[in-house]
Amino acid sequence: MLLNKKHLQIKCALSAFLGLGMVTAMASTPDFRKAEDSSAQFLRLRCTVNPSGQVYMWWTGTMYAQNPGQMIKPLVGFEGYNVCRTVKAANGDWQLLTREVTYYRDLKTGQIIEHWDNPFTGKTDDVMQVHNDPVNTVMPAHGTGKYPMPWKVVGDDVMVLLDIPLRYPNALSTAAFPEESSGPEYIASEHFGFFAKLADMDNPKLDDVPSVVSWFRTGPWLPWMKMGQRPGGLIYSGEGKKLEHGFADLPADVQAYTRKHYPKFVNAPTHYVTPNETSWTVYRDMKQSQTPSMPSDNPANTQP
Repeated sequence: MLLNKKHLQIKCALSAFLGLGMVTAMASTPDFRKAEDSSAQFLRLRCTVNPSGQVYMWWTGTMYAQNPGQMIKPLVGFEGYNVCRTVKAANGDWQLLTREVTYYRDLKTGQIIEHWDNPFTGKTDDVMQVHNDPVNTVMPAHGTGKYPMPWKVVGDDVMVLLDIPLRYPNALSTAAFPEESSGPEYIASEHFGFFAKLADMDNPKLDDVPSVVSWFRTGPWLPWMKMGQRPGGLIYSGEGKKLEHGFADLPADVQAYTRKHYPKFVNAPTHYVTPNETSWTVYRDMKQSQTPSMPSDNPANTQP
């Protein structure tokens, strides 16, 4: 979910509601927005530049159905996190190494669900939780080049707002996956807001700046819903923050579910590899390898 390589290759745009008249000038010296290694400044906000540290960005929210001509309908809740670390390569570029999980929750009970009664097909679907690894990014040492990070300072607050359209070949072909594929192309959008205090960003002693995040996404029906090219799609609305004490700050059931089913996601990756994974590529690979959609019962006691 959070800033993979495709995201940073697409022009970042600010949400229209921000009036230019609201933006005040940065009074500090030196200005972190003009630092020689500007990628490091964004990574302080997004993750950390401490090579021995790792950061957990937690989120929660609701997933809605958007059917043509109808009001949006809440379907399930979701909760998850991205765990990241950074490595500075020999050429000065930064590697953002991450993996992430998101678990779906029943809106009434709040429990993590493994089966879902689909109100549109009348069938019960096996839920495939999000477990993407890796979700890596390379950021140039001297910023994001043609598309610099859109820093804004409003009073005592710093924000970076990113609107990211996505369009690329669908990992699930309609021929091989007629029930799961939304068509020949994957078309979606992601909208991030990262927020921090100016005093923290202006403090060079902080390798890891406390921050909160907003996240909004539009996209097709999920493969495990088996709704093919049915008109409509999904809207995700969520918010989150960096966790001060890491994995230990996550809800108890998220910790337990991760340790049981996806133990490697307790910690961030240590090496840069490609390609990145999405829920669509994970689903494709699981189906092609004859692996059940549900995670296996694999208890572990990996420590963060």
